[in-house]
Amino acid sequence: MPKVVEVVFWSSKTGNTKSFCNKLKELGGENVQIIELNKDGLTWKIDFNNVVIVTPCYADSLGNHSVPAPIIKFLNKNKHQHNKIKGVVGTGNRSFGQWFTNSADVIASKMNIPVLGRVELKGTLEEAKEVIDAFYANGVL
Repeated sequence: MPKVVEVVFWSSKTGNTKSFCNKLKELGGENVQIIELNKDGLTWKIDFNNVVIVTPCYADSLGNHSVPAPIIKFLNKNKHQHNKIKGVVGTGNRSFGQWFTNSADVIASKMNIPVLGRVELKGTLEEAKEVIDAFYANGVL
């Protein structure tokens, strides 16, 4: 049976992160399952096996508060499954300068997992392909 990566994400009203996750699903087919969090960090799925988090970044000018609350809530509610989180992908806006995709760096550092990609706004198909390649290179797929 082929490996499946569970792409857990939260997307704001702009839908940029969701749009990028849909590109991952388009390229990864049956090997990619996308799971959207609600504002409380909850999802329809309870047990996870092979997770990659895709997170936008909302850092202030000092880099504070970059990880969105729904992602923090998801991580706190699923501490017993942290070993199943294999990597993180950051989305954001390059106008944030040094804080572009900082949320991915924060999560990667705290969880000792790799950053598997960084994309601006909705990302491109080429960036999605690079992230899928990173899934394979890091044993996620």
